Order: sequence, then C-alpha cells, then structure tokens
Amino acid sequence: MKELNYKDISLSLIIPVFNEEQAIIPAIESNINALNQLLTTFEIIIVNDGSFDNSQTVINSFIKDKINIINIEKDINEGIGSAIRTGIEHAKYDYVFPVPADCPLNEDTLNLFLSKLGNSDVIVGYRPERVGYSLRMKLNSYLFHAIISFLFSVNLKDYNWIHLYKRKIFIQDGIKITSNGIVMLAEVLIKSLRKGLSVTEIEIAQRERLTGEATASKFFILLKTFREIISLYREIG
Repeated sequence: MKELNYKDISLSLIIPVFNEEQAIIPAIESNINALNQLLTTFEIIIVNDGSFDNSQTVINSFIKDKINIINIEKDINEGIGSAIRTGIEHAKYDYVFPVPADCPLNEDTLNLFLSKLGNSDVIVGYRPERVGYSLRMKLNSYLFHAIISFLFSVNLKDYNWIHLYKRKIFIQDGIKITSNGIVMLAEVLIKSLRKGLSVTEIEIAQRERLTGEATASKFFILLKTFREIISLYREIG
C-alpha cells in the first residue's frame, strides 16, 4: 500500500504505557514494522506512566540496542494525558502521533493518517464501533461524547481515539495541555478548533485488545474524568 511519497515526513510516535507488560513488545514491534514500511525519519517515545507491573523490565530488555527508541519512566501514575504530554515535550520531529499500546499501528492505518496530512494540523481517528466494550463502557463513552459536544459546542465523531498532530500546534500555535487523563485528547481538539486550526476526521477501526483490561470504566477514573471536564470548562468555557 506504499503508494505515496512520505520521505520528507518526520514523525515522533508516542506510546503511553501503564501496566502493559504483555502488550508492550507486540505493540512496539507492530509500530516499528509500520513505520519502517512508510517512513525513513522517525522515533518512538515510550512513556511508562508509573506502571507497577513488569512493564519497565520488559521495555528495558527490548530497547537496549534500539537507537531510535526513547524510554521515559515516570515515578507515579498521573494518567494517559500526562504521559502523552510528556512524550510531546520530548519529541523532536514535525509530527507527533500518540498511539495506545493496546491498539498499535499497522501499515494500512499509518498510511491512512499520512495520506491525509496535507494542510491539516490535526488528524482525528474515529471508531465506527467500540470493539470489546461492555454495555456500561459504551454508555460511558456515549455520555462522555455528549457532554463534551454540549459543553464546548463542538461536533466531532470521536474525541478520545487516535490523533496525529503537527508538533507546531504545541509550540507556534500555543496549544497548552492541562488535563492529565483521557480528557487531554478532547482538550487538544477543542483548543485547536477554537484557534481555527485545520482538523480532519478519518475512520479507523478499533481492534479488540488481546491482553490486559481497560481502566477507563473504573469508578475512580470516571470521577477523575468528570473533574477534568469541569476544570477544562472553567478554563475555556
């Protein structure tokens, strides 16, 4: 599927990790394979967000001979938003691409994102279906989407899936991330739209995670998410 010329594109791929000891190596390998097929200039930034399993040991054993993989280990778990923000702060290439460990890229998905770059500042992946979601998780996702759309007067198909950003939006355009949790993804979209930046949506199928479990539906995470939504609303209204 390598039909377009991406030789001039440089990309920093960010993998936030929290207790992913079984998923992290397959995720890194899948991402490396996709990147190698389409790009010549890239780096992978792994941000271990205070995992308390063996994730860091597994990461260390895999990356010791890899020169284009950077590992950042945080002492405490602050949330996926904080992990992505840390990755962005350490990124050096023109585009930043946070990708969850439980849904790594393949060549086709990466090609879809790269083919839509053009003048777009942000590429937003949206899911046609929440794969592997329980009824409660689907309800939580629906409510999150509805609340974000209503409070911030935005109308996108999905706020917390996979996004690709021009790194300049965080430097030249002044997008400042304040949320530590999953709200961070919606925050970047809302602030980008309000600054008049170009946002393009593309459909990206979600694959069911093979190992581990999602934590987004746990009560304390839901409470934290609600608090961050309120905090964001107070910040930008």
